[in-house]
Amino acid sequence: MGVIYIMTGRVFGKEIYEISYTDDLQSRLEDDCTGYSYMNSVVYQIDFDSHDPVYTKNRLHDTLSKYTLSHAPFYKLDAETAIKIIESNMMYHVFNRRPLQRKEAHSLRRPSLCCF
Repeated sequence: MGVIYIMTGRVFGKEIYEISYTDDLQSRLEDDCTGYSYMNSVVYQIDFDSHDPVYTKNRLHDTLSKYTLSHAPFYKLDAETAIKIIESNMMYHVFNRRPLQRKEAHSLRRPSLCCF
């Protein structure tokens, strides 16, 4: 099982979100390439049952392609619209939905590794 998440951060800009699928959200937050992972917040997440993570990630990105910035997984749209799109197109796999529950990234086990 993995997680589809919507994350916002200090360097993302207004209504720009990282939306993707990962097997381990905590690890994804720790390896954040923004350089400001301690200021990022997960605003939405869904526990998602997927036997093919690559297919799930690709389907998610295809579903949101209209809102893609330069490349996935960054999208410009409001969070409520993103949630509606995800739920209307991906819900058949969902095990547990936790809507708009902010999880601050302050509790990371180790600092972000900058990729710039």
